[in-house]
Amino acid sequence: CSHARETGSNLSKKRVEKAWLIEGLSLAEKSEKDEKGDNLIEALKCCNNAVKVNPEFSCSHASRGYTLNKMGRYDEALKI
Repeated sequence: CSHARETGSNLSKKRVEKAWLIEGLSLAEKSEKDEKGDNLIEALKCCNNAVKVNPEFSCSHASRGYTLNKMGRYDEALKI
């Protein structure tokens, strides 16, 4: 029983992580039309949330680096 609950918990965690990741990438893509960069700020927040949910998921870190790069924050992006 505890294994089943753990698996369910992991499943929920993955869904939340992917939701943050998808939202972040979507906002990063929209940023080219956004002159103020508000979408990039929100995209970075989403990517940060995805990393918090599962720090071991490399796609979240890659998306964070991509967003930082689009923001012109190259030194931070290189550290990822």
